[in-house]
Amino acid sequence: MKNRVEELRRIYGVRQEALAEAMGVSRQSIGSIENGRYNPSTILAIKLARYFGLTVEEVFCLEGEPAWQMAERLALLPEETQLSKNRAHNLAVPLPEGLIYGQANRYPSQFAYATFMTAHNGAEPVAIYNALTLLGVPVPFADILTELEGNGLALLDGYANTDIRRAAPLFSAHGVSARGFGGQADFLENVTEGDVFIITYWNDRFFRELKGLHTVAGTLTEGGWVFYNVKGEDLEPRTYRTLPEALRGKKFLYGYIVHPA
Repeated sequence: MKNRVEELRRIYGVRQEALAEAMGVSRQSIGSIENGRYNPSTILAIKLARYFGLTVEEVFCLEGEPAWQMAERLALLPEETQLSKNRAHNLAVPLPEGLIYGQANRYPSQFAYATFMTAHNGAEPVAIYNALTLLGVPVPFADILTELEGNGLALLDGYANTDIRRAAPLFSAHGVSARGFGGQADFLENVTEGDVFIITYWNDRFFRELKGLHTVAGTLTEGGWVFYNVKGEDLEPRTYRTLPEALRGKKFLYGYIVHPA
């Protein structure tokens, strides 16, 4: 049985020892639950869920991924958690409506995500925000950041960006179908004119501080491949005749084609 105990404990900033004491069990028991070596009793599962302010089903599941936690639910976390502090900060940033052309521009760069500002690690959240906006089902940028961080997709506290391969439940939770592709050829065989997409790629010329990893959203039009947030300082989208032209010198890592569900 899978569970989110370790993920939630880290979000709350609670040590294993403190959680074990609150539950009346040993630290080793908490560690075994987190590692999946031990399934807690019904009473302990209920106590753990109540501790985090969630239902048992939101903490434990028999198969598949745990239920996606929406921003409204995550907003109920204690104010002293990093997630809650980031959300309070982000809700105060006056981001204009519409697409984000560059994550390092004035307002997009001011958002907090995990332990960094989005000018540093915001490519994936920006791509998701832009994709949803392009589909006509916009979601506030602050909510996207809250959900990605609160569902454990910020890698290494945000230093290593976001685990984009696990983002499909976010789209589903917001009424969007997302089909993932692990190879460029497969992606090209399925994308058609008018599609909205997200692509993550690696630039082999950059090896320091994971600077080569980047994610963009875009759409395939009659005029070519339109990419948003190619560079952090962009003030408009960039258009390429073909995908190989757009990815020249870069390696396709993963992609989504997204449609309203």
